[in-house]
Amino acid sequence: MKPRIRNQGHSARRAPVPGVLRPETRTCLDGLRFTPQWLRSLNTSEMQGPHKPLRFRHIFGRVDAHDTIFDVHPTTSTLESSFIKVNRKHIAVVWESGFGSVAVLPREFHGRCNAGLPTVQGNPRPILDIEWNPFNEDLLYTGSEDTNIRLFQIPEEGLKQNLMTPLLTLSGHTRKVMELHAHPLAANVLASVGMENAIRVWDVDKQQNVYTLDCGHTDSVSSFGWSYDGQRLISACRDKKMRMIDPRAPEAVQTFDAQSSAKTGKCMWLGRRDWIAAFNFSKTSQRQILLWDPRHLEAPFSQTVIDQTGSGMIPYYDEDLSCLYFGSRGETQIRYYELTDDAPFVHYTSTFAEGGAIRGLAPLHKKYIDHMGCEVTKLYKLTQTSVETVSFVAPRRADSFQEDLYPETNDDVPAMTSAEYFAGAVKPHPTFKITAGALEQALAAERAKNATLAARVAELEAKLAQMMAAPAAAPASPVPAVEGGIPASAPTPAAADAVEPAASPAEMPQPSA
Repeated sequence: MKPRIRNQGHSARRAPVPGVLRPETRTCLDGLRFTPQWLRSLNTSEMQGPHKPLRFRHIFGRVDAHDTIFDVHPTTSTLESSFIKVNRKHIAVVWESGFGSVAVLPREFHGRCNAGLPTVQGNPRPILDIEWNPFNEDLLYTGSEDTNIRLFQIPEEGLKQNLMTPLLTLSGHTRKVMELHAHPLAANVLASVGMENAIRVWDVDKQQNVYTLDCGHTDSVSSFGWSYDGQRLISACRDKKMRMIDPRAPEAVQTFDAQSSAKTGKCMWLGRRDWIAAFNFSKTSQRQILLWDPRHLEAPFSQTVIDQTGSGMIPYYDEDLSCLYFGSRGETQIRYYELTDDAPFVHYTSTFAEGGAIRGLAPLHKKYIDHMGCEVTKLYKLTQTSVETVSFVAPRRADSFQEDLYPETNDDVPAMTSAEYFAGAVKPHPTFKITAGALEQALAAERAKNATLAARVAELEAKLAQMMAAPAAAPASPVPAVEGGIPASAPTPAAADAVEPAASPAEMPQPSA
């Protein structure tokens, strides 16, 4: 008779075979109702075998309660827009009102908003999207239902009273403006899409619509974005197709099938990887992430099922660390994934679920996050009544600067002018090396530059005032008259106007710190 082993211990248990699921787990796959959340979030291709360990699988999120803004009144519009945008100085939120208005708050502001908060009120109809100029922190674009795009300049000290007058207005859309995206490399180049199913590319310096791209859109465009090098656009349309467009050669548009569901989705270009990503719905209404190689658009090379809900997705891609974040409207969760070069390409990392339900998400530039605290991403989450700051941190034992978390990142300075871009120039991204104390040095250099610009502006204003006052202070003397009754030695109106003209507001150097 075989002897009985009372306690085999943990070491005697049968080791699981990598990539093989236990029978009870395989049974759960037949009904997602009983499948764990982590299993539902994985691509089924992840179960085919072992893969490399993830670098950032331990990243966790936290809400900075002391930075929360309360008594916020965002628009009640149901459009698939974020309604919040952030840069180093300002937080802009599309505000609820009977007309188009935007609340602009200092980024370091926290606490409760006053009832009489000054706002940007230069739009007669509701605002549907906003966009900061990425290279001038005081310039804000707004897209409105009245078919116009307006550019506002926020005062250096912030809004002290309602701002009613825009610097300029871009007119050309025939229906309401739905989405705005500034060019990632060229200064004062803006792309917009309207309900007339066309994308327009603007030279803001000249206030001119340079390209109008309909590209065969048979229905409204639900989402679009620039490529990493700024040479191409990707658009997602309600006709269930996506299009890759070169604005300089729109006749060479490439169209491919993107989804089988009629629900609208989002699309974006995944930075240096040069992958195209779509966040949409399957035929069975499952939310999914699809990835394409721009050189092979016949079919996606990766398909990741997320879950089965109908909430719209708001994605953000950290191209420095290859981490993908996205939130869902009406939910509290922010999921994050890590992307790799090997199948299954998209790896679920974790889920952050704190605070209020999401109305919009906006990332902060990597230069201005907390580097000494190992913060890798900072997102500003707009809820129905507040703006919450969500920090994603990579836990490290050491208190010193962790260089591996901060590779060279794209700097927030332009690589070329709008004239160079429309002339066909192609230039790389200016980069910024994040080191211990690099942010403080950059801010000090920017303050010195702003002081120099402010001194130059004061000098020009004094010179202009002196030139305008000179004719009145000149002593009266008999001067022979000429035709028209204007003395020969007196400045003619044309000569008086020949004083060095002031630059247009969009071209004037504006202090940014």
